[in-house]
Amino acid sequence: MKIRLVVLVLCAMCVFSVQAFAGFEEGRIAYDAKDYATALQEWLPLAKAGDASAQFNIARMHYGGEGVPQDKAEAVEWYRLAADQGSTGAQFNLGLMYDDGESVSKNKENAAKWYLKAASHGLMLAQLRIGIMYDNGEGIVQNKIEAGKWYRKAADQGQAAAQYLLGYLYANGEGVAKDKTEAVKWFRKSADQGDADAQFNLGIIYDSREGVTRDAYEAGKWYLKAAKQGHTGAQNNLGLMYIDGDFSGVKNEVKALRWFTIAARNGDKTAQSNFDKYSSTVPPAELAMAKAQAMAFRTELQKKDVKESAIWLKNYRAAFANVRSLEDYVIFFTSYCDDDPEGLAEKAMSKYSKLKETEEKKKEAAEKKQRAALDLKQKQFRAKLKVGADTHCGMVIAVNRPVIKIQTMIGEKWFKIGQLYAPGSAQCRFYNGEYVEP
Repeated sequence: MKIRLVVLVLCAMCVFSVQAFAGFEEGRIAYDAKDYATALQEWLPLAKAGDASAQFNIARMHYGGEGVPQDKAEAVEWYRLAADQGSTGAQFNLGLMYDDGESVSKNKENAAKWYLKAASHGLMLAQLRIGIMYDNGEGIVQNKIEAGKWYRKAADQGQAAAQYLLGYLYANGEGVAKDKTEAVKWFRKSADQGDADAQFNLGIIYDSREGVTRDAYEAGKWYLKAAKQGHTGAQNNLGLMYIDGDFSGVKNEVKALRWFTIAARNGDKTAQSNFDKYSSTVPPAELAMAKAQAMAFRTELQKKDVKESAIWLKNYRAAFANVRSLEDYVIFFTSYCDDDPEGLAEKAMSKYSKLKETEEKKKEAAEKKQRAALDLKQKQFRAKLKVGADTHCGMVIAVNRPVIKIQTMIGEKWFKIGQLYAPGSAQCRFYNGEYVEP
């Protein structure tokens, strides 16, 4: 799990003289205005004089190359000076750099040492990190009880990942007594903050009746939230719910195959197996729709990525430009109706309605023409037989005395036996389903 460096810390655990505070505050104002040269001018003398907050900020500027050439090794030295004086931000950032081997030799033990110092002073992210290290036995002796203790401290401060990991311990009885109710409580807190793993696990619990009454809709709701964030397990499980009709109450193979395709595209082998299993019986048109919907999907994170969005928009516009038939319009609309930044899905439906109206008018005109031709044919046919308009020529297709069903030129009709000509007497012939004039 990657944790970003703590952002700029101001005056944490420090005591200033009035003059020193003025210089620090002027540096802060300059920094906020991105006047890094002035900020450096104000903070560097304070840092050299031993001010921990100034040392932290100088370290951060060297780390990010703000007002000075980027030099992470120099950042480490300033972080160490601040950390030794009790700066929790510096302690945490120093821990991260040892954890990742960034400008120092990777050393999990040193990382754990600095995380623990910062965590003991209440820094939420440090509490999460030391909890993870205790959980996995990285840089410190594995201890699930300690992991749970630190997760809880961070979780109580509202840290979403810590809430999820604490819920996971409760769900599996690791370091704490197994308690599905507690697991649901912490999963929900994390899930409400948008943690995809928590949303997925909450879906599993509602799907499997563990700790709660089974609620297929609630399970599907949480799977969907996680799926939209790119969680492949949730995408696969959501597909299975659409296969069984558990989520919406109605089976929907198109949506199921859509989610299987999305998950498989991101390497989920179970989803690929499910796609292969269920796609074999789906009509080609529905399979094409599922694949198109999968191609149109993008995660919430991808929507925020400038490069990813540019590629997606190009494909979105190209897909609209290639729409030709009624079926194409339906596929485009169902693929983009939930993610339609330029309103092209709405335009597709508008064009669909106009095209459908045009085609229905053509169909109606063709049917009218066909009926007129049939009427003329019947009229001419009866004229040659010298019979009235209520006389029909056809083939016997069913007998249910005293009536007989005849397949006539205008459809199936029942006649009483006494209403029928004797075979051949009306010179009516019927060969291989076709009426032939006498």
